[in-house]
Amino acid sequence: MSVKPLKDRVTLVSSEVLADDWVPLVKHTIDYERRDGRRERLTREVYNRPDACAVLPYDSARGTVLLIRQLRLPVFMKGDEEPMWEACAGVIEDEDPQEATRREAMEELGYQVHDLHLVTAMYASPASFGERVWCYTASYKPSDKVASGGGASDEGEDIEVVELPFEDAYGRIATGEITDAKTVLLLQHLKLSL
Repeated sequence: MSVKPLKDRVTLVSSEVLADDWVPLVKHTIDYERRDGRRERLTREVYNRPDACAVLPYDSARGTVLLIRQLRLPVFMKGDEEPMWEACAGVIEDEDPQEATRREAMEELGYQVHDLHLVTAMYASPASFGERVWCYTASYKPSDKVASGGGASDEGEDIEVVELPFEDAYGRIATGEITDAKTVLLLQHLKLSL
């Protein structure tokens, strides 16, 4: 049985903005033709987050990585009372993903990063979020620290910068301390690359 391309099987019926404070939340109703030819009406709520970038800087000479820790309200509300361990990340504004990655590394980490390597551009939660995250590894050394980091306080950021031996950071996946998807992916990629 030949199946039509997805673009020919989806018809947008309506879109309704449910909230538009921090990130727009839109309720979409579609008519969908299933692979077997049956049609059904579906309703989905989608957060229209812009694309983002993430970077895991690695100092190969010292075997260290730079991570951040910060409050993530949804995680806190589920009972995880520690700041979340993450790779440096942020929204891509009017720039390409590499420029955004360098800017975020400066804002959050206080470091210039070099040798950006694109690991993947992934959708972390495609059922509800349109956000694609461009995930990079990069190199750094102690002399690349040129600012205090900590994030943009006017955006409510209160970021702790942590330098760890790579093996210590990687081990925190198994202990359940690192549970952020982009960070797990980047640490596992780096482990496979070493």
